[in-house]
Formats: sequence, structure tokens, C-alpha cells
Amino acid sequence: MAWFSRWKSADACRLLPTLDAEQTARYRRFRRLLDHNRTALTLQADLEQVYYDNLPFTFQMVARKGSQLLVEVDGMVQALAGMTGADYQPMVAVLEGIEQSVEAEWTGPQRLTETTLVLPLDQVDRDELDLAGAKAANLGHVRERLGLRTPDGFAVTTVACRRFLDETGLRERIDTLLADLEDDDPQRLAAVSAEILARVTAAAVPEEIHRALAEAARALGAGRLAVRSSAIGEDGVISFAGQYTSLLGVE
Repeated sequence: MAWFSRWKSADACRLLPTLDAEQTARYRRFRRLLDHNRTALTLQADLEQVYYDNLPFTFQMVARKGSQLLVEVDGMVQALAGMTGADYQPMVAVLEGIEQSVEAEWTGPQRLTETTLVLPLDQVDRDELDLAGAKAANLGHVRERLGLRTPDGFAVTTVACRRFLDETGLRERIDTLLADLEDDDPQRLAAVSAEILARVTAAAVPEEIHRALAEAARALGAGRLAVRSSAIGEDGVISFAGQYTSLLGVE
């Protein structure tokens, strides 16, 4: 019965000490750190897969995942600081610098004026590629730099496009649709494309843009026009052949 007597001693059934509030809080922050890290790694893997596997993507999807990744990394820093009590302000400063650099890449150069809605082709060169699109820029380059004859015309600028999207309220809805778009769902791709097309077609052109188009058309004189695309990146390494509508004989 010696073994039984040991269970009767005062110390035999002593309960384990409970964690105090500080230890509990530290543990919870550690769990948050792991959660943020797990989510950050998943987002990073998603972005790397798009890059290395050359998968189709939308700018809005990359921006959404990139923003989420920065939020998760910030959560890791905050959890680590709370868990250890150390000063991680230098790490916060580094993260803020990364955020600013990424934001600059997402927004791109801001050299375009807010009044450049239409550009005559004789004023377009490859320097205006981000303003008039690659096809118009190449036409202007052939005309001005090589001295070859090209049709008269004008380009509707990306400034006009942005203003159209902003003033009609389309930008927010389109960004939302594209941010949640995945390349592995063809039916969803088709549905989103159809919705965007329908919304753009149904929207009224703002008066200022309408006036600029009318004035540019009158400056060309009498005759019929051909309306063609000049997208950013088009007519270069990527042709976009057949993806945009061309209209001939427009009066």
C-alpha cells in the first residue's frame, strides 16, 4: 500500500499553476503572429505562381492581393512587438517604405495633364505611348520620325478614358469585378466581360469628352472615319488581334 499512501500526501494532487494574464496575452499574440504569417505566405505563393507560371491576371487582382499581403506583414510586426515588448519601429519604417514603393509602381507615372482628352496623330510619338496607346504612338512615330505618310486622325487619350470611368461611376464596379476574377473559371471570365461591356456601352459619354471628340472630328474635315483601338501594350510584343471592334465608314 506504499504507492497508495503517496497519493494521500499533500503535494500529490497539486494543480498546475494557471497562466497569468501576461503569459496568456503573449501566447495569443504568438498565435496571431502565426496566423498572419500563414496568410502572408499563401498570398505570396499566389503572386509568385502568377509571375513564374506566366498566368493570366488582372491588375486589380494583383493590387488586391498585394495590399492584403502588406496588411498581413504589418499584422506580424504588431504581433511580434506586442509579444516581446521590444521596439520594432525600424521594421515598421521599412514596411512603410515598401508600401510607398509598391504604391508608386501601381499608380505609375503621373505626368499626364487632366486636360489632354484628344491628341492629333501628328502630335503623337512613342513618348506619348502611355497617353495615346501603342498603335497611335507607332503611327505618329512613322509619320514624324521617318517621314512616311500616314492617315490623318486623332487618338482618344487614357486621360479621357479615366475621366469617363470616374464620372460615370464605372471605375469602382469594374475594379471590384476584376479584383475577384480568377483565370481558371472561363464562365466567370465570360460573365464579367459581358457585364463590363454592357455597363460601358450603356453609359453616357461626359459632355466635355463628347465636345472634344466632335471638335477633333470637325478638324479633319469632310469624309468618313475608321475607328480603331490603340490600347496600352497593343501593336508591340502583343498584338491583341481580334479582341477589339473596328468600325469603318463612320460619319
